[in-house]
Amino acid sequence: MHAEKDYSKRWVFLYEDIVKWGEITLSHRYPVSVNGRYVIDPSPIPRFDVPKLHQAETLFLFGAGREKRIYAIPPYTDVVPLQFEDYHFHVEDFGEKSCEYCGSTDSYLDEVFDNQTGERHFYCSDTSYCLKMRNKAQGIPVELGGRWNE
Repeated sequence: MHAEKDYSKRWVFLYEDIVKWGEITLSHRYPVSVNGRYVIDPSPIPRFDVPKLHQAETLFLFGAGREKRIYAIPPYTDVVPLQFEDYHFHVEDFGEKSCEYCGSTDSYLDEVFDNQTGERHFYCSDTSYCLKMRNKAQGIPVELGGRWNE
């Protein structure tokens, strides 16, 4: 597959989603081009986090045990989501909404519907990140990257 640059399955995967839903609706497993050469599926990274892979400072390792595959994205590597000329890649847009716990507007938000009140609530899907942001807002030291920041 990689030696021959045969990524037709990935393109068909995106195309079938467009045909079925009128847009690319993949929430995760969004195929990306790495360093302009290899196409991988960075599962379990959600689509919202795909742009964070581009030129990241860290090494990313992805494994698919059943499929016997391991992918590695080295630090400072170009990672670009696959997209068609008329169907561009985009992440979820939550508009003016923010996390009710920490106030974050730059994280992926889970929408929770309250059956009793009929209200919709939004919370960070990454609870560890949410806790760090709440602690930071309250002036509690937050450990980020092995150092304590206040």
